Amino acid sequence: MLGCDIINVERIQKLATNKSFLKKCFTEDEISYFDKYRDGAPIIAGHFAAKEAVAKALGCGFGAQLDFLDFSVAHDAKGRPFIKWHPAPQRQRPSFSQNRQTDVSSPKGVHAGLSEFASALTSPITWQGHNLKCAISISHERAFAMATALIV
Repeated sequence: MLGCDIINVERIQKLATNKSFLKKCFTEDEISYFDKYRDGAPIIAGHFAAKEAVAKALGCGFGAQLDFLDFSVAHDAKGRPFIKWHPAPQRQRPSFSQNRQTDVSSPKGVHAGLSEFASALTSPITWQGHNLKCAISISHERAFAMATALIV
């Protein structure tokens, strides 16, 4: 399943001045990550687009089945983004795995790219009876940020 989102950075820049917007859409770890940047608007926009892309890939959007705080965008040691699942236990939600897959060996030759892809996948999420993994890509350039989520 594939999801994609693009957003105007200026729109997010205006919304990001509202702390309640940030707390509704992002975890404390994400907000701390944004604070590391002098101009965090493109980063915030990229994370917002990633969350929207994941919701679209799951086919449900945000609402009764999925909340913005059910997952966050984190980054590995190389700066690659990945999804970290952590749903609120008090709501009835799909079951999520808590641990990210990190031990993927890197084969030589043609399949090296596939190993890179596999290492970018989060640990499984059980969604509508299926065990799924998610990979994301985020990009931003001046006025726009976009993200793509691939769930397999």
